[in-house]
Amino acid sequence: MACALVAKHVEFNFVKKNYFNVRASSVIIFMVALMDDPTPIIYFLIEKSNLKGIKTYPAMSKRIDVLSLLYRCMNSGVSILPEFRKKVYRHIAESQFEISKIYRDAKTFPIAKLEDDGVSHTFFYIGKVRKTLGDALISYRKLANEILLSPNESYAETAIEVLDETKDFDRPTINFCVNGCLVVPLVGVIPEKVLSRLYNLRDSMSDESVFYKIAESTIEKVKKVYLE
Repeated sequence: MACALVAKHVEFNFVKKNYFNVRASSVIIFMVALMDDPTPIIYFLIEKSNLKGIKTYPAMSKRIDVLSLLYRCMNSGVSILPEFRKKVYRHIAESQFEISKIYRDAKTFPIAKLEDDGVSHTFFYIGKVRKTLGDALISYRKLANEILLSPNESYAETAIEVLDETKDFDRPTINFCVNGCLVVPLVGVIPEKVLSRLYNLRDSMSDESVFYKIAESTIEKVKKVYLE
């Protein structure tokens, strides 16, 4: 199907109609890999995964799903210029800070933890939890595990650059949550750098806190699975 769409030059129309359709994602990824210049489609996916100004969990969840699709497209052998590739990777990394802002505005704080089956997100909150939080966390976990299970060194290095450019948040707990969610999925490709940052995040917390214990658990998992 992907070959036929590309041959007929209707691939962009297909993407516009189906970028939210999970069943069409594999077709979109294959098309992008086949195209001589998929730049217009990549730009379109950047636009549709833009999280700036988003305030509700359902809208955020849909945009995160597009972000996951974009990451998968970038791992398909897509033919684009190096400068543009860097821009796309920065967008994926920076979008995760936008995700954290949306959660913070709702007084909800996801915490990334490395489990046997991948990255999970526990969370703490202040006040009431929105009923739509569950679906939003599923989309967030999908993105995190896409990054974990399809490691991309260029993306990982770009994400670290973005992280280093971002000032620490005014509260250590928020800094712990935001930084951890961005860095834990990178363990598949840069485990030593991830471990170093996890040590720093852990040591910024009281050793009696749940944050410290979650970081310690993830550190032990990294050492056992990725460094032994």
